[in-house]
Amino acid sequence: MNMKKVLCKSEIEFVNEVADDCIKNMRKKDKEYLIANPYTLDYHFTYCLYIRNHYIHNRDFSEAPFWTEPDYLSCRIIQMIFSRLLPEYDYYDRFIEGLYDSKQFIELRREYKVIYGEYPVRLIEKYKALTKTGSVHLASEMDFDAETDFDTGAISDAIDSLIHELAELVWQTDSLKQTAEDYGISYDLISENIERIKEIFFTEEEFIPLQVCFLPYRDKIGRERYIEYRRLLTARLNENPWLVEKLDKNYFKDRVLARTALKCGQVLKYLPMYQND
Repeated sequence: MNMKKVLCKSEIEFVNEVADDCIKNMRKKDKEYLIANPYTLDYHFTYCLYIRNHYIHNRDFSEAPFWTEPDYLSCRIIQMIFSRLLPEYDYYDRFIEGLYDSKQFIELRREYKVIYGEYPVRLIEKYKALTKTGSVHLASEMDFDAETDFDTGAISDAIDSLIHELAELVWQTDSLKQTAEDYGISYDLISENIERIKEIFFTEEEFIPLQVCFLPYRDKIGRERYIEYRRLLTARLNENPWLVEKLDKNYFKDRVLARTALKCGQVLKYLPMYQND
């Protein structure tokens, strides 16, 4: 089989060419999905596989003057697609690359959109400016013998600070205190569980809405709110039943939540109240 020869003179030329063709053939709903979920690793065996099969494995790179490892190229291509779809996604910026490689950020970004109706673009721009990276090229475009104008430590610190600020904007802890007061619940009664949920996020990268801390107080929050908050936790347990190990066992007096978690039979050891059932 005669394969189409790659005539691009550089990696960036090839990446741009493929990204443009991908977007040209992309349906609107697919663009919307990528905008909502711009996490490169999630696409390695899905859309990036399509990219590898249609643009890399069936091409002749024998005369290409750049590195042509398929996994690497498909990763760069989907990042370039993100840069076309997201105004704040600068393909050449180290801060942006590191930020969008953070699962914590992607999760918070999604939650922020639900709460505020938009993505946290201004917050991203604020911290991007603090890194003072300008247009710092990706590794494949850099001369490692030359001095570079970015500070890896500053970028890491900026990403960490952004994630902490974004988490608080999403969790709305101060608002939660007022909500507890409105329900007639002392904030001290839920503060330990709130800190536990925050710790789970920063150590396990698992986001849980703080409202689930009200679940043990069904009589105070009412049936409608109880069902709403239970649904929030059920969604998280469906994704990761092992959260049972970390969470307050009082939540699982609710048999709906218990059944959701116990779909993974191994977690039964964390719910002793059901071991005789």
